[in-house]
Amino acid sequence: MVRQTRQQLLEEKEELERSLRSLRQRLVLLEQERSQLAREREQLAERTRVLDRVRRELAGLNERLELLARLTKEINELNPEAIFEVCMTKVPYLLRATSASLYLYDPERERLLLKKHTHDRGIAPVIDLQAQPRSLMARVLRDGRVQVFQDLDARPPAGRGVDSTEAERPHRDRYRSSSCIVAPLRAGDDVLGVLNLADRVDGRPFTTDEDLPLASQVAEVLAVALRNCQLFQLVQQQARTDSLTQLANRQSYFEALEREVERAARYGGALTAAVLDIDRFKQINDAVGHLAGDQVLQELAQILAATVRVSDLCARYGGDEFALLLPESDLAAARAVAERIRTQVAEHRFHHQGRAFEIRVSIGLAQFEGEGERPADLLRRADAAMYRAKRAGGDRVEG
Repeated sequence: MVRQTRQQLLEEKEELERSLRSLRQRLVLLEQERSQLAREREQLAERTRVLDRVRRELAGLNERLELLARLTKEINELNPEAIFEVCMTKVPYLLRATSASLYLYDPERERLLLKKHTHDRGIAPVIDLQAQPRSLMARVLRDGRVQVFQDLDARPPAGRGVDSTEAERPHRDRYRSSSCIVAPLRAGDDVLGVLNLADRVDGRPFTTDEDLPLASQVAEVLAVALRNCQLFQLVQQQARTDSLTQLANRQSYFEALEREVERAARYGGALTAAVLDIDRFKQINDAVGHLAGDQVLQELAQILAATVRVSDLCARYGGDEFALLLPESDLAAARAVAERIRTQVAEHRFHHQGRAFEIRVSIGLAQFEGEGERPADLLRRADAAMYRAKRAGGDRVEG
């Protein structure tokens, strides 16, 4: 009986030990599962944080894309001043920049001209690209791409194809940081200007991942707007300019005549109109040829433009006739100008295909008589005075 009881106790002990081992294994598994759950919970929290960050970034990106769309619409102007204003009020906010500046390129003198800026102090109005080849804008124009400078104080590493010289940035002490964006404005192969953005509002450096794509889009939109504006102005100029002489054309002259007559009638002040005609121009065409005649018209236009004041207007009236408009000039002053033109034309030697020849001109003058005289009447009197000069033998001034 005792032996049987002992056997049962041993069996129960073994069973209990098996149960304890099983329980310990279950506890280990439970701890592993708890650790796994904790890791998954942390991963879920991290994913939630990432999603929140992505959601915020997407919201910010969406806002900036909406701003870019509005900018594209607002900047679709044919007035350059309106483009400059929109650029300086909307672009810095879009790219979170504290300050901005816009320069346009002058290809004839290899320089950049300041058009608008948001700095609280004056900045360089002109950048001579030949004299300042190491300036940020000169370097970016050579490279042709939008560039983000995270730290201008850090010297770039030297290497093949890398400009390791330190960039020049005038007035560095005026900026809050050494980070900026410099964007060349290009339309095809043509350089139009440069857009500069400096000092992010949050104090962080600009980045290539976050800011470069948007800055590139802004530069492209701005360049297209500026090119459209330039083309519109060119068309407008061509519509108002005589293609042969590059003087104002007949329509442009009449518009200016109407404005000046209205101004003189309202505010007083002298105004004189002049009509000039080449004497015996048909004989020149017959003797030397129509190409020579065109050359005469071009050189005569140059003489006129060089003789009158900036405030005066020279126009090709039609054929071999020219018209002048002399604001704030009475008949005596206008006569002095006309005599100077007549003398310079008479002394000028025209050449065509090895042949030299001279021309003479007849000039008629008429001074505005005051309120009540119409522009057409004033021009008619000047034209009549010109014909009196011709009937008197030409090469003279009448009026």
